[in-house]
Amino acid sequence: IQAAYRGHCVRKNLKTQRNAVLVISRAFLAWKRRKEAAGFRRRRRATVILQRRSRATTAGRKERAQFVRSRRAAVTIQAAYRGHCVRKNLKTQRNAVLVISRAFLAWKRRKEAAGFRRRRRATVILQRRSRATTAGRKERAQF
Repeated sequence: IQAAYRGHCVRKNLKTQRNAVLVISRAFLAWKRRKEAAGFRRRRRATVILQRRSRATTAGRKERAQFVRSRRAAVTIQAAYRGHCVRKNLKTQRNAVLVISRAFLAWKRRKEAAGFRRRRRATVILQRRSRATTAGRKERAQF
């Protein structure tokens, strides 16, 4: 009977120890899982932060490249417009020079023509006087 009782106590003690080992093992594994989960969450948070930063950097580079392209396009358009304005101004100035030079040449021609007409009249008058004088001499010579 004692042996059966001792066996029963030993089995009961082993069962209690086994249950205690299971409780401790479960608690340890749960702690280990929580610790691993916390580490995983920390790593995941760090990964998310790194991804956000990487994406923000990439987006910033794209935005900067777009800005540079836009600015370059604006500068090109401004240069083309300024060139257009300069060419238009030069054309206006050239037309003004042409108008002035034409007016000057027309005035000069009118002045020269007036001088020519004056000289021609004077020549005609001199020729008339000369012919009249010659005719008068002939007339007197025949008289």
